[in-house]
Amino acid sequence: MDDSDLNVCAGAFFPNARHLVVAGGTFTSHNTTTNVPSDFPRLPLGSIELRHEIRLQGAAAVLCRESRRGRVRRMYSAHVECRNTPVTVALYQGDKAEEDLRHPHILQIYASASSSRVYAAVFHDDMIHFNQFLEYFRYSAILRAYIYAYTCADDEDAWLYYTRFLSTSDLYPIFWIRRSTGRLALELTRIEDDSPQTLFTQGTELLSPPESMITLQHPEQEALVAAALEFPQWFFLCSVYLTQRRSTYISTQAAVKMSSMMYWPEGHLFGDTIEIAWASESHYLCHGWWTSSDAFGRLLYLRFSLDVHPWLSQANHILKQSQIVRNHDDYVLVDEICFDLQISEPRHHPPDGYLFLCSPNDFYSDRTSLRWPRVPAYWSFDPSGRNRLSIDEASSLGFPAIYLSTDVRLASWDASVYSGLRKFHQAKDFDPESQDVARYLGYPLYKLSVPDEDPASERENGVDNPSSDPHVQVESTKCDPLQPTEEFFLP
Repeated sequence: MDDSDLNVCAGAFFPNARHLVVAGGTFTSHNTTTNVPSDFPRLPLGSIELRHEIRLQGAAAVLCRESRRGRVRRMYSAHVECRNTPVTVALYQGDKAEEDLRHPHILQIYASASSSRVYAAVFHDDMIHFNQFLEYFRYSAILRAYIYAYTCADDEDAWLYYTRFLSTSDLYPIFWIRRSTGRLALELTRIEDDSPQTLFTQGTELLSPPESMITLQHPEQEALVAAALEFPQWFFLCSVYLTQRRSTYISTQAAVKMSSMMYWPEGHLFGDTIEIAWASESHYLCHGWWTSSDAFGRLLYLRFSLDVHPWLSQANHILKQSQIVRNHDDYVLVDEICFDLQISEPRHHPPDGYLFLCSPNDFYSDRTSLRWPRVPAYWSFDPSGRNRLSIDEASSLGFPAIYLSTDVRLASWDASVYSGLRKFHQAKDFDPESQDVARYLGYPLYKLSVPDEDPASERENGVDNPSSDPHVQVESTKCDPLQPTEEFFLP
């Protein structure tokens, strides 16, 4: 079978028919014509053997919901009669499904096929969804970091190539791995992949890609990757690609210690957490306030963050000292706190005035803990802010209310990452259960925490309650206990 056999004229009445005589009658062709480039062969749909479906984790099958019938797309590992090597087939079905065959793919297309409103694009090689590919290496954090490093370079090259002449604003990327090479293959499609998104970050130091999938499974591959990376590069890969993140809202009256490692299972309240360790000399980055000339109806925020590299450099030392051997996901590092200040829309038309925000330095309740200050913001007609508007004055003039919230961002790592840290330290001739790497890199040292004073007694003494200030009135709004928002009426 050659290409001339495959590229049958789609508009012919009786394609490939020979010695056929038709006498009289009126005939109408119902063959469909799709806009497929002529240099791609057209296959009979019956020549494609679908072997198993490649299921995207949680991915929606409906490409377009403009009509009730929609368009459905499925991916299969398949075999074609005229080829000895496996292929991947994208099968489309539904209204105007043939239009999807004209969408550009970075996947290397081999051929197309269609029959009865079912359309197929046949790609070279057997593809694996990227997230499924990573599952093969869930036992090795070092190899997962290595895969992210070289696929990041593949992703960047692909985007630099296609964005020169293709608008990608209405397209979604789906990441595949070619089984024959272990390299990234990017697909751009109108399907929105609901599986966890892979976000590649520029700035990763390039590592030589593997020669094949077999290379990744070599027993010495971990040692080779460790030898090719320095500690900062390894910690960067861990922090960007191997870190599990979640966030939670806590009371605006609470003080949070940055850099603290805490026992904080998901779903538990902040008051039920237990601090395990902390670093007293950590350095924070502060971003904000972010605002504009018109503050009405806007969210302003101030964000404090710190580098997780110091924790990664000595994590196994603290885990050993604390005798933590399981449920590592329940132990989180407080590496970011976001103080959100929401200004509502005014109910009336207030006169021109000024909104004054407190200094970032006012958020430090002590050397390491952060919390909202007693007076975070207020309205004034005075450009210098010396004369504050009272509660009644601000309200009667139509100035909107101000709402505060505290969003704590948490980082955690599973047992495979801590095991990878141990192996990497050993490969560099460092004791993984010591703080030698932290000292070598000049990082602040973590130490085990000492139980604090009973927080209930502190609250009774007014230590941790900004509303104890007689000049500030706090009214809590009705909301979910895990997402408290409080309205401050400021004098």
